[in-house]
Order: sequence, then structure tokens, then C-alpha cells
Amino acid sequence: MHNHNITAPQRVLYISGMLLSMQDIGDERDLSIENLQGSQLENKRDEKLIINQIEEFLKHKIKDETKRNLMLSF
Repeated sequence: MHNHNITAPQRVLYISGMLLSMQDIGDERDLSIENLQGSQLENKRDEKLIINQIEEFLKHKIKDETKRNLMLSF
């Protein structure tokens, strides 16, 4: 991250997001390192997979939509 000039606040968001995206949702674990392939296709990009997983995790854990939207406002 240092080599790419990612600031400390950005690092916190990045690491927090990665940790959230790796959480199990109920009995499922939809995202693993093997899923991240560096695809350039719009719906298969790593960032899209991570964001989708975070959204699904938050939907499962936080029922209040306002709170979810606040957490997703990155």
C-alpha cells in the first residue's frame, strides 16, 4: 500500500472492507481469495465482488437501511 501512495485513512477503509467481505453469511462463505482473479469484466472485477459481498453481509447483519447506507457511503 505504501508503494501505491495509499493514505492511512484509505488503508483503514480498505482493510476493514476486506475483513467484512471475508465474513461468513449465515452458513455460506461466498468470497475467498480464490474468487479474486483480477478479471477486467465489469461484473467480475475484484472490487465488484468485494463490494457485493460487503453489501450482502451488512444486509444480513444490519436491518436498518439507513445505517447500512451510512456504512456503504464510501
